[in-house]
Amino acid sequence: MTPLFDALPPVQKRLLSLLQYSLWGKEVDATYFSDIAHAQWKELMELAACQGVFALAYDGLTGLPTAIRPPKALLIQWAMGTKQIENRYLHQIKSLKSLTGLYCKNGIKTLLLKGIGLSLLYPVPEHRESGDLDLFLFGDYVKGNNLIEEKGIAVDFHSYVHSHFTYEGTMVENHYSFLNIERDKWDSDLDMLLLQMLSQDVLQLKEELGVHIPSRSFNLLFVHLHSTKHFIKSDFVLRQLCDWALLIRQCTEIEEIETFNEIVRKFDLHRFADAFNTLASALLGLPVNENFIQYQDLALAQTVAKEMMSQTSAVPVALGNNPVKTLFRKMKTVSSMFDRRWRFYLINRNYFLRELLFGLRHNSFIFTKHQAAK
Repeated sequence: MTPLFDALPPVQKRLLSLLQYSLWGKEVDATYFSDIAHAQWKELMELAACQGVFALAYDGLTGLPTAIRPPKALLIQWAMGTKQIENRYLHQIKSLKSLTGLYCKNGIKTLLLKGIGLSLLYPVPEHRESGDLDLFLFGDYVKGNNLIEEKGIAVDFHSYVHSHFTYEGTMVENHYSFLNIERDKWDSDLDMLLLQMLSQDVLQLKEELGVHIPSRSFNLLFVHLHSTKHFIKSDFVLRQLCDWALLIRQCTEIEEIETFNEIVRKFDLHRFADAFNTLASALLGLPVNENFIQYQDLALAQTVAKEMMSQTSAVPVALGNNPVKTLFRKMKTVSSMFDRRWRFYLINRNYFLRELLFGLRHNSFIFTKHQAAK
């Protein structure tokens, strides 16, 4: 194990040991699980749920000798919860096929982002939890939304990045852009870079789903950027780290890795990349790929690990449009941002100031809903 791993509380070590088995088949250290009480098993199961890796942790239990597995009642509860995750995944797949079928009939090509697309990297795809479907329609954003509205389905436009609707019981985000291009040039330049990568990629068609899957190079940058948003909002969890570990495990081409490193340095994103890559190795047991940026600041990686495992939240309460309440909301939000400013600095040195000015100017912040995307 590593110093970062060894410094963790026992319950976190147990969870990570289960994940290392479910992801890589790495032998579970049984000493972490010897003589633990019912309450400790329950704590472990609840931590797995909070970290978005409930079903993955359940898979890891098969790596334990029968004699030291959870009590029968908890094991049944864990199995039932895993079955619910599987059923939700299968329902999302069914909804995706139906929706992409509708789009295809109307001449719209679909790109699948994050979620189910990343689940295909997992040993058991249906055990990777996903809250919604993220789609990009290659310039047919408006047409795609109109098709949904014509079916009598309400489309929510309160985001700068995507529209939002529920299709056959599944939440869907139709992306207008990959980042908030209304914020400033930094975001718009990165968004343009992603579009350029997409235009140059040879996309993989998943015929059984009716969607295209981004290239690994695209996903490296997009998943990294998406994870920074989760980190700032204090909902960065082990699920995102597992996604990243599985993604970089497939990266064997030096040119691909060097391109990623060059981009994150150019946009001052390398500190988070350092922490991200370090944690994938130190906590999840991914073999170190020396071509990626990592192990530059172990103390910082340890701070990120602590924040990730603590599952904090920073979502303000909506206070209406009354001028006094609006001012109060801004003051509370700004105060919260100052408390978390080290997160912004970790991602990009100018991120905090840019986000603060954008939030004050538009009466909203990154963890609230925005104006409709056009």
